Amino acid sequence: MGRLFGTDGVRGVANEELTPLLAMQLGQAGAHVLTKQTQHKPTIMVGCDTRISGDMLANALMAGICSVGANAVYVGVIPTPAVAYLTRKYKVDAGVVISASHNPVEFNGIKFFEGNGYQSPDAMEDEIDTEVLDRYIMKQQMVMTYVSILTPNHSIEMLTSTKKINAKKAELNKKQEELTELKQKLESEKERIEQ
Repeated sequence: MGRLFGTDGVRGVANEELTPLLAMQLGQAGAHVLTKQTQHKPTIMVGCDTRISGDMLANALMAGICSVGANAVYVGVIPTPAVAYLTRKYKVDAGVVISASHNPVEFNGIKFFEGNGYQSPDAMEDEIDTEVLDRYIMKQQMVMTYVSILTPNHSIEMLTSTKKINAKKAELNKKQEELTELKQKLESEKERIEQ
């Protein structure tokens, strides 16, 4: 996984390169990086263009923003410059627009603005990028650690335990069948005696 940010935000084919998971992670990292200087609960304005993937990505992005304790204000379909303008006008802590501008319809993008309405500087984008990639790498390392814990011996022990459990289940099922059979015999005998 290489650098996420290009010359104008994070772009890619929606739901392939720019997935809801990535949008959520960008929301988390962006909210953290863009608002870490604030002493209050930060508010981030989110808008998007008319692309069909806009709502999907906006909701994922806002879930990420809210998951780290920030507020997300969705302004709906709106031009990119309007998000920058409204971010500054309403004195929110940051703004984000989901748009891929002139790119083909299957693409989309996520662009961050500082509270002053200007696009986030490269250094800030690098910090967001690093935070997202660090989380990705950390999750990969956790998976590898989990896999390395399950050595062949552990797998054999787990398989043996599963076989023992299945054998016990079969034994219990057989006893249940025997009890059912015995119950039927007793009922038959009871009917015979009553006649």
